Amino acid sequence: MSFGNDLRARRLAEGLSLSELSKVVHYSKGHLSRIETGRKQASEDLARRCDDALRAQGRLALAHEKTGSAGRPRAGLPLPAQLPPATRGFVGRAQMLAALDRALPSADGAHRGGTPVCVTGTAGVGKTAFALEWAHRNASAFPDGILFHDMRAHGPDGTAVEPYDVLPGFLHALGVEPERVPGGLQDRAAMYRSLLAGSRVLVVLDNVATAEQVRTLLPGSPHCGVLVTSRNRLPGLVVREGAVRITLEALSPDESCELLHAVTEGTGLSTRQADRTVLLELARQCGYLPLALRIAAEHYSTGQYARLDDMVAELNDGSALFDLLACANDVASSIRSVFSWSYQALEKDEARAFRVVAPHSRGGVSVQVAADLLGVPERVALRQLDALYQAQLLGRAEPGRYSTTALLGAYAAELAGALND
Repeated sequence: MSFGNDLRARRLAEGLSLSELSKVVHYSKGHLSRIETGRKQASEDLARRCDDALRAQGRLALAHEKTGSAGRPRAGLPLPAQLPPATRGFVGRAQMLAALDRALPSADGAHRGGTPVCVTGTAGVGKTAFALEWAHRNASAFPDGILFHDMRAHGPDGTAVEPYDVLPGFLHALGVEPERVPGGLQDRAAMYRSLLAGSRVLVVLDNVATAEQVRTLLPGSPHCGVLVTSRNRLPGLVVREGAVRITLEALSPDESCELLHAVTEGTGLSTRQADRTVLLELARQCGYLPLALRIAAEHYSTGQYARLDDMVAELNDGSALFDLLACANDVASSIRSVFSWSYQALEKDEARAFRVVAPHSRGGVSVQVAADLLGVPERVALRQLDALYQAQLLGRAEPGRYSTTALLGAYAAELAGALND
């Protein structure tokens, strides 16, 4: 029997419909249907989730392995498996995941490699979690392995990694002994591309600053996939390399509530029983940003507040907002910190434009109004606004009008107050 047949038999034995299983494993009903009918290959991630959800005690996982849906790796090369674990409690993003399925080789067996895909979005929106979720779901499409590197564009040390320093690690993962790694950048890149020729490898470059950081690390093989995450829009990579850009926005209110439930599940203080109105207000205060929602859920689940209403009331105090949306001893889990890494990357005049304009741009601000606020000509204001747009610190509400989120606007106002702008 195939994995699809085994899956269907087990699902029916457990009395679940496709829709019910879809909600548990977070794959679409259509995707599951195609797997059961043999029109789509299952990923290892899906097989594991179905095995857990249907209490198959490893039988479905074994059936998936025997079916061999993952294909066979190319002989003679080590199998790199550098992907970090997926984020627990991932919710939503169904349309964006489907868009990524169409852009890269995926577990449906189609091969659409060769074109890098850039996942962009503002700080805290969940770009890395999204990329890891998709990569784990579709690992079977890359039987020759997965390479991963954090390019450190934004972080506490503020030092981005150069391709020259990334390539030795990739080459070593592909079987090259350290003493055989060439000394020059172009020679390293040539060896890397030669080793990947004809293979099906996924290269995930997380937290990228510029297109130049990526170009040397692009495989030449059309069967490889390249997934890039960045706070910047990387227009150069779209223009020169034909990259596909997928921009993540904040979660919807319903998705935000589901994320709060997922994070607090099993803690003894689940939000599932909380008043819906209070939950929606908490989600709004967090700007519907996954990172902020996860921090808030963690605080609530520890028993810090007797009622969720108390937490919401404290967050309503604007002066305490960013102090509350932080985890002790972890700067990467602080909204103020992750916003600051984007802000610190700006040029001096761009930073001032953010402090001055962002607090007034929640409903959208025109170039003319921004120029008046900044006291500069419109052409100068437009250049500065575009720089903030490229850095995902401002969005375009419509042509000629720029806007920002409530949390970013509050952060800009905090900076402006501190610097007396």
